[in-house]
Amino acid sequence: MGPKLLVGPRFLLGVIALATTLGLQPAAVAQTSYKIGVVDLQKAASTSPQAEAARKKIDGEFSKRDKKLIAMQKQIRREEEKLVKGRDVMSSDQFSKAQSKVRKLRREFQRALDEFNEDRNLRNAEELRKLQAEVIKVTQQLAKDEKFDLVVVHGVVVFANERKLDITKKVIERLKRNFRRN
Repeated sequence: MGPKLLVGPRFLLGVIALATTLGLQPAAVAQTSYKIGVVDLQKAASTSPQAEAARKKIDGEFSKRDKKLIAMQKQIRREEEKLVKGRDVMSSDQFSKAQSKVRKLRREFQRALDEFNEDRNLRNAEELRKLQAEVIKVTQQLAKDEKFDLVVVHGVVVFANERKLDITKKVIERLKRNFRRN
């Protein structure tokens, strides 16, 4: 990935304004060396062992309901096949009742599927919030330990020479170490 523009005129003006507020002259700001890092929080979160553990945990929590939905689908298919095969031998009343049964099964299935998806999405969001908080905490600790002056989020910056500034790999390594401890 090539270089990206990290700081625009507004950012520089903001840094200069902050430095002036802190009693530094703009020339001093320009001459001072800063340690700046860029982190891809989404990549760090999605490739961490904590993310995989959360996915497995959620899969386990929802596996029983998932199997129940699959069984419901199979039952609907069986009833539909009976309906198609028996159409010629069924009375119109029997056929009508069989159609009603299939419609009822489809509605029940759709309700159960909607509830399943809503519950799973809520659970995924809950685990994602926890993971994001951990990634931010690890990133902050890494920044303190390695004495970064500024860490910015990838995709939010206008320019960054990512080869020099990207600390995502270090964040992921820390997440792995923290995961092993737990």
